[in-house]
Amino acid sequence: MGLRDDMIEKAMKFRHTLDKAYGGHHKANYIFLGDLNTMGMDYPFQKNIEPKFELQKWDKIGKKTFGMQRLRKTSEETWSSLSTSKLGKANLDHAYVAEHLKFTKFKNTANEEAEIDVRGWVNEKSDSEKDNWIKCYSDHSLLYFEVQKI
Repeated sequence: MGLRDDMIEKAMKFRHTLDKAYGGHHKANYIFLGDLNTMGMDYPFQKNIEPKFELQKWDKIGKKTFGMQRLRKTSEETWSSLSTSKLGKANLDHAYVAEHLKFTKFKNTANEEAEIDVRGWVNEKSDSEKDNWIKCYSDHSLLYFEVQKI
């Protein structure tokens, strides 16, 4: 988790470097995304860190310190093992963006709006179709978004 924390922090800090190139505070059109492995950490003695708290930490730091926000997704679960595995599904893939950027909105199955349309194995109906998609392409879904305004 320490390495993951360090890499996310460096990605957010890079925003300052880009902002300086633009000559001001929070002006760079900056996006970083991908498999951030936000899976929390299992520590001994009931000192675990749940994945949702790891994300809350980066959401808070991103907004307050770097002028960045995490985009909402049409599906929180973006990674899946095969249906025969005990690992299940996880929320590992994210996009953090400069707050001033605007994105197309997509609807999830509950008719809620999100800026990222998650595509791939999540769209398949049966376990066998999901497994086939994972075997052919990836255990990670695609994160599709469209920047509307810079």
